[in-house]
Amino acid sequence: MGIEIMKKFPSVRCTRPIFPTIEDSQSDFNDLYVNFGQNETSRQLRANENRFRISDNSLDAELGLLSVVETKNQKKFRQQLNKCIDAGMT
Repeated sequence: MGIEIMKKFPSVRCTRPIFPTIEDSQSDFNDLYVNFGQNETSRQLRANENRFRISDNSLDAELGLLSVVETKNQKKFRQQLNKCIDAGMT
């Protein structure tokens, strides 16, 4: 959802949590807060390393979006992969 908003409104920025360990149940800042505490959550909300930006180059933008698509959802993953192919062919 956030990525679709970023596509429509390029000035919008998105910050995503980065988890030290990968678990299926971890997905948002609430999970980060519960598992790693207030200090880590605050640090990540202010950090630059986890800000997601969409490139002006269409192929780079689609590849960036592919990097955050949930791989378990094969339909969405394939759709984004096809968008990458289309962008690369133009």
